[in-house]
Amino acid sequence: MKINRLILFSLIFICTNCGSRYYSNINRQKIVWELPDDTCNLIRYDGLYNAYDTSIFHSGERLNEILVTDGEVIFFKNGKVINFTSGIEDSAALDPKFYKRFSSKKLGKYTTKDDSIFVYAPISLFIWGMRLRLYYAHYSGYIKNRDTILNWKMIPPYPDVNLRLNDYLKEYTTPKMLYFIKTDAIRSLDSISAQ
Repeated sequence: MKINRLILFSLIFICTNCGSRYYSNINRQKIVWELPDDTCNLIRYDGLYNAYDTSIFHSGERLNEILVTDGEVIFFKNGKVINFTSGIEDSAALDPKFYKRFSSKKLGKYTTKDDSIFVYAPISLFIWGMRLRLYYAHYSGYIKNRDTILNWKMIPPYPDVNLRLNDYLKEYTTPKMLYFIKTDAIRSLDSISAQ
């Protein structure tokens, strides 16, 4: 009798939670992937958000002195987002030619709730044989103002990958500040973001 109840409760728990995969890390609320009407007032769409990282590189220089952009995030008015995970040493991220090679496979989606932003976007991670595979990951941040997002980081549920092959994944779970850089270069992404 107890085993039957246990099985019944387990099935009920699984069935009620199957469709509820997107939760915020803070209060475990289900994230609704629709944009509220006031989103346009919270973030900017005429450029990119860039991570401010002053950690020391192995050469002794600060990372923000070496890289022009690092982990940039581009938001679009229609709820789409592109989340980059690598840094660029030259000004390529500010050149329209840089974005011509991107496809709609790189697009994720975002939503805001009050002063928080939640992102579900693709990320390339290593699998056996040091091959890259596209996974989806959750991110969140706190919108301080239109030019600054604080506490930007990857949140659970994390991609199910081998951490030995992706030891840099802990960098994505470390909170960072994103600051806004205005650039017209991202206009070449308008056709991709409309898909």
